[in-house]
Amino acid sequence: TARDMIEQCHASGILRISTDFAAHPIFGEEINCQFRAIHDYCHIMRNAAFDLHGEISAYKAQSILISSEAKPALFTEVIGQVSVAFTSGQFPEQKIALLKKLV
Repeated sequence: TARDMIEQCHASGILRISTDFAAHPIFGEEINCQFRAIHDYCHIMRNAAFDLHGEISAYKAQSILISSEAKPALFTEVIGQVSVAFTSGQFPEQKIALLKKLV
């Protein structure tokens, strides 16, 4: 759980991330795990659960750290994937979708 991850990180100073579904067709496993580490650190910064509201909170914290050009990819990687996971009950195959800039 997010609570377990946060408590373990505070106690040990080590952030442990899940490598489940870490294979990624574009980024590869290593970069995807680095992305997850940053994302999970955002959960810690926001004391956010792994529920839909917590994922949105972590996304907002992470979106501050990246360039505006990368925000559409971050949106699909976090909000898009968790939306599919929470509505279907299964984590989706990871694919990135680049959204056209509207403004």
